[in-house]
Order: sequence, then C-alpha cells, then structure tokens
Amino acid sequence: MKTTIYYFSSTGNSLIVARELAEKLGETVVSSIPKAINQDIDLSADRIGIVFPVYIWGMPAIVSKFLKKFKNINNKYIFAVATFGGFPAGTLLQVKK
Repeated sequence: MKTTIYYFSSTGNSLIVARELAEKLGETVVSSIPKAINQDIDLSADRIGIVFPVYIWGMPAIVSKFLKKFKNINNKYIFAVATFGGFPAGTLLQVKK
C-alpha cells in the first residue's frame, strides 16, 4: 500500500515521528506541509497521514488550512498523529471535522 505522510514541525519532533512512521509502513513518501500547501496536493496514495504538534489544545492554523484543501477523499484511509508535551485536548476531533 502506498502512503503519503504530510507533516508540520517547528522543533523537529513531528518530523521525527513522520519519518519513523514512514520507515515502519514502507512505500511511504514524507512531505512538508509548508512546502506542499501552495501546490496541488497529491492525494493518490492509498493512505494519507498528517503529523503535527498540538498548539494551544488544537492544530496549528497551517494544518487546518492544509486540510481544507483536501478534495474527493471519501474512499481514502486518512490518519492523523498529534505530538504533544502536555494535553492533546480535542485536536484529533478537529482533524476529523
């Protein structure tokens, strides 16, 4: 199964998580959200992952803006991983919406 993981990372923690996931999943492309956000987003992979840090009990604005660009994803397997040092709150519920 082909997987694409999009990540946003300020300190590098989420990038490390994205790379570790890619290694374990195999056949995975890891792409930076800041680099991909102003381009056509490749949603052709079987699985699409989003990895990002929790900012003030939610997702960073850039991640929210990026997710709003997703089109025709009804039959895609999409997963999210939120890295955090304290409490994730409702962050993953925001991704689901």
